[in-house]
Amino acid sequence: MKPQHKTLRVLLLSCAGLACLFSSMLMRAQTTEEVEKAIANLPTDQRAYERFRFWMTSLPPDQQWDAKVEARYREYLKSRGFSDAEADAQIKLVDQRGTRAEVEESTKNQGVTRPA
Repeated sequence: MKPQHKTLRVLLLSCAGLACLFSSMLMRAQTTEEVEKAIANLPTDQRAYERFRFWMTSLPPDQQWDAKVEARYREYLKSRGFSDAEADAQIKLVDQRGTRAEVEESTKNQGVTRPA
């Protein structure tokens, strides 16, 4: 193999390796602390909903929609330092926000506009 080709091959392999490393760094999942920091300035109901969405997407798919989701989320909140009352309030906010989002999405899909 000519020295030029060997150098080119090494250069290409190095670039490919760096590209893989860089893309894997970008796709790294956020930690709970990073999410909490990112949502800290959101309104309370939106913060509760975003916290729930982060937690929900971290579950395996078979656990995301089973009957134990609320109980699991309550335990998650308690493990993060929320009291029983605070966990109840968070779950209530998520339920309210989820219902509102579903209605808004449904009306948007039907072409219905919200009154001003």
